Amino acid sequence: MSIAQNIVFRHYRGDDPCWEAYGIALAAYGSGGSLSEAKQDVREALAALLDVNEACVEINEFHEHCIYKETDSSPAVWVRTFHDHDPQRMLKRREIRDRVERLLDENPGYLSTFDNGISVTGDVVATVALEDDMLMDILEQVGDLGRLFVCMPVDGAVIWQCITTKDAEDRSDDEVPIASLNLGAAATIAEFMQLTEAKQERATDYVLA
Repeated sequence: MSIAQNIVFRHYRGDDPCWEAYGIALAAYGSGGSLSEAKQDVREALAALLDVNEACVEINEFHEHCIYKETDSSPAVWVRTFHDHDPQRMLKRREIRDRVERLLDENPGYLSTFDNGISVTGDVVATVALEDDMLMDILEQVGDLGRLFVCMPVDGAVIWQCITTKDAEDRSDDEVPIASLNLGAAATIAEFMQLTEAKQERATDYVLA
């Protein structure tokens, strides 16, 4: 029986090793000079942590790329994309990531989208969601980050919301409990974005119970 785990692979361009892996739900880590090396390294860590054979470990891949480097006044911005089995969906997520990078390049004021705060990694982490992604799957991506921005394409634009945990720093006085939205287990991220009236350049904090 295989055990699936959500693992993030963060790419540090120009560094050696250039790939870092970390678990979203479990404290498993790995690294490597290539994606395959990092994948094998974290797979070994997961097998040891779960006390199972490596062949039983299934990895759901999420890739993080830095689209805005840290400055004296602003944190780095990393965008996470799920490594879909469907290549068209995977390509669409990457296109949204590239669009957000262009928005930041062309309009530095777009950084205000992330004024809610940073994650425990010390930077901004945002995940790309497609309209039919399940809300529960997106919420599972938060893990121990404390704060995860969510962007979704709609009508040629990109809209935003922010998911936080009770342990997040700089929590907003205006945060809204996600449970109060009364969205069912089958809710999509599009339903969440529509209900919360997500905007193009501003995100509201929605807190996990």
